[in-house]
Amino acid sequence: LSPKAGDTVFDMCSSPGGKAFTAAQLMKNKGKILAFDLYPQRVKLCEEGALRLGIDIIEAKVGDACVFLPEYEKAADKVLCDVPCSGFGIIGRKPEIRYKDIAIIDNLLPVQYNILANAAKYVKSGGTLVYSTCTLSRAENEGVCEKFLGNNAEFRKISFNTIIPTENGGDGFFFAVFGRI
Repeated sequence: LSPKAGDTVFDMCSSPGGKAFTAAQLMKNKGKILAFDLYPQRVKLCEEGALRLGIDIIEAKVGDACVFLPEYEKAADKVLCDVPCSGFGIIGRKPEIRYKDIAIIDNLLPVQYNILANAAKYVKSGGTLVYSTCTLSRAENEGVCEKFLGNNAEFRKISFNTIIPTENGGDGFFFAVFGRI
C-alpha cells in the first residue's frame, strides 16, 4: 500500500485495526484513514486500539464494504481490501480450517468481488487499490482479480503476489496491487 504522510487511505475490512494502525504509523499520523467494518463491536476495537496507540487520523465507521457510499467516490489515494476468505493460507496456525467445506469458496467469491469492485470506486485517478487474502485459492485470488480487471478498464495490474507458507510457521497469503489510470 505504501501510504505517505498526507494521504487519504480507506481500509474496507478493518477490524481489529492492525493494518490501519500500521498505515497511520507509516503516514506519521498525518492524513486521514477511514476504517470500515460491518460490526459495531469490531469498529469499537479499532477505535480503542487507535486511542491506545495515540493515533488520531483514523476514523472508524460501521459500514458494509459491499455498499457504495457516494460521498467518498474517488476520495482516496489508497484503498485496502483485506477480504473475508477461506483462510487456507493459515492452516498451520488454525488447523481446524482443514475441515471447512470447500463449497464455502463458492459463497465467498461474489462477496470478495463485490468488495473489490465497490472499493475501486473510492480510488482517485493515479491512486492505488490493494486486494488481499490469507488463502492460496486461485479462485479467490487471481480469479477475483482477473474478473475485476476484465470489468474495470480504468485499472491496471501492478502486481499479483502469492506468499507460500513456510515450514517455520509463516502464513500463506495473496495480495494484488492495482493502479487507477
